[in-house]
Amino acid sequence: MRSIALTLFLLLTIQANCQNNNYFQIPGYDCEITSDKKFRSSKEILFVFPNDKDSLTYKEWTKSWINGFKRFGSECEIKYESELNEQDFEKPMLVLGSIYSFRRWNSFETPIKQITKGFRFGDLKFHQFDDAIFYISDTTTKAMRIVITGNSIGSLRPIVNNMRTGYSYLIFEDRIITHFGECTDNNYDKSKHVYLPDLKSKYYQLVQTKYYDFYIAKRLVNQISEYKPKLDSFDLFVDKYIEIMKLHKPTYRIPCFIHLDQEEISYISTHFSHLCGGNTAGVVNGKEIHSKGFGGAIEHETSHLLFNIEYNENTPTFFSEGIRQYYDFVTDSSQLSAGYNTSIEFIDEDIKPVIFGYEPFFQGNKYYYISGFFVKYLIDNWGIDKFKQFYKAENIALGFEQTYEIELDSALINYNGWLKRN
Repeated sequence: MRSIALTLFLLLTIQANCQNNNYFQIPGYDCEITSDKKFRSSKEILFVFPNDKDSLTYKEWTKSWINGFKRFGSECEIKYESELNEQDFEKPMLVLGSIYSFRRWNSFETPIKQITKGFRFGDLKFHQFDDAIFYISDTTTKAMRIVITGNSIGSLRPIVNNMRTGYSYLIFEDRIITHFGECTDNNYDKSKHVYLPDLKSKYYQLVQTKYYDFYIAKRLVNQISEYKPKLDSFDLFVDKYIEIMKLHKPTYRIPCFIHLDQEEISYISTHFSHLCGGNTAGVVNGKEIHSKGFGGAIEHETSHLLFNIEYNENTPTFFSEGIRQYYDFVTDSSQLSAGYNTSIEFIDEDIKPVIFGYEPFFQGNKYYYISGFFVKYLIDNWGIDKFKQFYKAENIALGFEQTYEIELDSALINYNGWLKRN
């Protein structure tokens, strides 16, 4: 009995250590997304929205999710809160809406609580307009819950745009994740909670230039003097980029985190999926840039940040990458040539599913080049100011027609003819 007990203890210890087996010694991200898979395997799933003016927006946001759940074999139904009956609360629910739009919040039985002008999670209180939370219950729950709520409809958009379901909860402040962690028995557990600003201050050192606040991983500190000229050179890139793209000079210092490795950039940028395979040289997270090492990804991500903050932080990938690639075409003739050759090679392909995000964008350089050439077509024919106007649109098809006075389908046909003539 003693040996069995010892073996069990060792197994539990190993399991606990594996969960925290990372440089930061924090709860590890569940790459198997176990709770998410259990939720999606449910035969019936209710999408629950509040009875308010934003419900049509929620329907549009979740259209692709519902189609995805149906491919898993789930029967999905949308209900407004007022339509719910007692039996519905025994079914898995995805609850989406600003927290004070719901009238029976406690009936959803989650650890998120309504408070005056905000919400509470454990002993943490959030009152600001852009505060929001994602929560998923564990696999032992009879009627599982995914909850996306916050203090405004705008606060929910960053969660909807990039679901990360390998933690029990993610809390957003000013549209970026500041808290995350694991629950115990579907309740807040302080021992499994991570406050991201503490990690940033503990593991990174500040170096400033004209435009940037560079936060250098402390494991790279001995390389700072060697790379300081490189850091200063990024200020020159900012001046060049804003001149060519006709942007305003930034009125804020650009936070840029430089990480040692894939683990650091994945945890601190909160792009946790990169812990599960794949690779990234850099990402933008809200108003922050994250780069693995001192390399060129900083320029690429800076251009995204500058353009997106001035015009639209939620623009679909096809156009946000397209305008960045357009800059490369303007400044590098070899890129322009490669982009043209790729666009001609795939000229007969229907790119609408990629434009709308129904099919993946990231497939090597292919769609970088294609999106860049479609953006070049728009700018060459209507000017960059028109493109910037379209870039602000929340709805691609409607925004395109309102800006260019032509339907997207017709524009794509004209684009193919333009491409062949060039």
